[in-house]
Amino acid sequence: MPVTIYCDQSEDTVHVNTDDPNTYVPANQLLPYLCKYQKIVYNGELINGDSDLFRLFVEKGIKCVCCGCVGEVFQLRHDRKTKHPFITLYALLPTKWKNSFKKVPDQGPYFTEKF
Repeated sequence: MPVTIYCDQSEDTVHVNTDDPNTYVPANQLLPYLCKYQKIVYNGELINGDSDLFRLFVEKGIKCVCCGCVGEVFQLRHDRKTKHPFITLYALLPTKWKNSFKKVPDQGPYFTEKF
């Protein structure tokens, strides 16, 4: 799906438009605009473009310090209760896209003992 990103410097806004609201936006396309503009309009929905989380992505990178997964795409999501829009970062795991900031379910021991 095509993604269009353009800046409106007079309004301090970045506009992100996709054909499908469920389309993922590659992180390397959106990351340069985070924290440089106060607002992100993602398919018509206003999002704070200067959040602490975005600042962390820009300053520290998009690689998880715990598991080493690298965030590859952003997607527009909505809070279940308030319906407030936000952008979340996902990493590609072997079988599916996984939100890189949610706890991975316990699947047994993570470390094996060396004998």
